[in-house]
Amino acid sequence: MSDLMEVNLTGSAFKIEKITPAQQYISKIETTTWSWSVTPTKVGEHDLQLVVTAIFTTDEGKKIRRLKTFDEVIKVKSLPLMEQVINFFEKEYKWLFATFLIPIFLWYRKRRKDSH
Repeated sequence: MSDLMEVNLTGSAFKIEKITPAQQYISKIETTTWSWSVTPTKVGEHDLQLVVTAIFTTDEGKKIRRLKTFDEVIKVKSLPLMEQVINFFEKEYKWLFATFLIPIFLWYRKRRKDSH
């Protein structure tokens, strides 16, 4: 028998694009991963649902049984754009200050010296 797993991510308030196939064979040697690109389509707190299903197959590839092994709801909060911008400035103000304000101040000072 082969070890096949199916992992699905769903949510009505999200645009979800699979990066890897939903069904993948499980390796005893390497890690198997599933990836998605997830974009919120609505502001607020919404649910994503992650469901993992084991699919048992014969050596010939015939599916003989599906067993749901994991089913979890994940709460995700999507903020409005303006709130995201404000949060960014609150968290990154030191970086912004060093990157933009100091060079602008130095440029202005040099320009004033050159004009006198």
